[in-house]
Amino acid sequence: MSLSDLASLGSFVSGVAVLLSLVFLTLQLRQGNINQRALIQMGRSTRVIDGLYRRTDPRLIDVMLRGNKGDTSMSPDDIQAYLWANYAAFQSFEDTFLQDRSRTIDPDAWRTAAVRLKGLMAAPGYRVCWKKWRVNFRGDFAEAVDQMVVQSRLSVWEELSASWASDVAEELRLSAT
Repeated sequence: MSLSDLASLGSFVSGVAVLLSLVFLTLQLRQGNINQRALIQMGRSTRVIDGLYRRTDPRLIDVMLRGNKGDTSMSPDDIQAYLWANYAAFQSFEDTFLQDRSRTIDPDAWRTAAVRLKGLMAAPGYRVCWKKWRVNFRGDFAEAVDQMVVQSRLSVWEELSASWASDVAEELRLSAT
């Protein structure tokens, strides 16, 4: 085998090694992207769940129920608690919206959040909160929420607990058959 044959063989082996390295790098980048998206989704879930658990505090439950209905007899402290709790919720919704726009989460995450936000906007107090906090939000998110407000005024607000007894009775009836 001549020196030029060895050089050609070396070039070939080198080319194959570079090709294998590129394939491996592509697989690593793809896996890194999947892992990054999973971390973003997990962070979002953690944020949402934490917010929901915070709203199980007995004092905050009362404030939220009264605030959603638009109870005008609420104390200034209760009004502040209601406003701040909903500001946190708007921040969370905006984060999900922005993650959707940057394509870092599954599109269904924003669609699901938007359905929830539209439902919340049916509560008069929630719409008042949006009026108070609207100035803090810009762009497409603010416009999307403004549209939800317009649409939600056509809906009737009902607390989740309002139909509890009839829902349980229906389930018991269905399971008895």
